[in-house]
Amino acid sequence: MDFVAVPEDRVGAVIGKNGENKKALEKRFSVKIEVDENRIGIDGEPLNALKVREIVTAIGRGFSPERALLLDDEENILEAMDLSDLSENARERMRSRIIGAEGKAKSQMESMTGTSISVLGKSVSIIGRPSDVAIAKEAISMLVGGASHGAVYSMISKKRKDESW
Repeated sequence: MDFVAVPEDRVGAVIGKNGENKKALEKRFSVKIEVDENRIGIDGEPLNALKVREIVTAIGRGFSPERALLLDDEENILEAMDLSDLSENARERMRSRIIGAEGKAKSQMESMTGTSISVLGKSVSIIGRPSDVAIAKEAISMLVGGASHGAVYSMISKKRKDESW
């Protein structure tokens, strides 16, 4: 059995109300899921178990189960950016810049890049197609580096325009 560690406060999201998320994953992917505190055990056909491992990891990184299921599409990937090298104060400022007032910056980046972004703890995680994830990572790196939101949105627009050629 393969185990995935998730933060204790995210175990409930993996299980779901009355075990609904766990049951849905087990049925959809023909796997068996066992929960041992913050360790989630996944057993089943290797490719399905690997897919569920990635979905559980995404839920652990703050994505809703619905958004984590985007990983069922083999074109989508999950990537995480580590912010642990920043001080707690700097990390909090960066989280605030990435999320923006009332979530507007994060929502704008998601919309412009076609990705889903989760900001939790010491990391920022992104789900999407590899090329879209690369643009979102660059945008987040720019924000972390001090760029204005306008400059970030301009970069995304330019990259999108370049891709359409």
